[in-house]
Amino acid sequence: MKSEETIEKDQNRQMPGVKKKKKSIKTGSILLLFAVVVLLATTGGLAFWVYSQSAQQSKFEEDRNALEGFLPGKSEAEIQKELNRIIDESRLNISMNPTPVIRDGKINVMLENVPANNYYLQADVYIYTDEETLEMRQVYQSGIIKQGFYVESGEVLEIPEGGRYNGLAVFHALYPETLEEIGQAAMNIVVTAE
Repeated sequence: MKSEETIEKDQNRQMPGVKKKKKSIKTGSILLLFAVVVLLATTGGLAFWVYSQSAQQSKFEEDRNALEGFLPGKSEAEIQKELNRIIDESRLNISMNPTPVIRDGKINVMLENVPANNYYLQADVYIYTDEETLEMRQVYQSGIIKQGFYVESGEVLEIPEGGRYNGLAVFHALYPETLEEIGQAAMNIVVTAE
């Protein structure tokens, strides 16, 4: 029979392959703490996402429900009408004398910003001083012309020698509210200097 002392030693002896309980409890506590932190972070992230989706949208944000394209159920004719309206709004009608004459320091541009235009107009007239190198010089510059207004003639910036010159008129379309240029159009012209 074993003595009490031998039994106590046997109980305190660790069996091979079996870890002490203290270490096992410590590792389990760390894993449990890690799992709780991950669970809290996931729950917090999910709660924030749900809140942000349900928060009232500001009127200065893009609408979260807006879809690109035309409303379902519109006919081909309705879609075509809308596309034509957009094209008409961006169109710039130009009207100018294609053969202006410079006389007595003035040029008869006969420049018109037709009422149908959606933009203000500003025009520049250039003549070629060397057509091989495409070198040009500006002979006229209009101010801003609102829709429904016209300019018959204007002051010449620099009077060229007498003769005929191939030239170019450049039209600048401007937003009425900001005077920011939205685009340009150009027209070949022939300028006669007397």
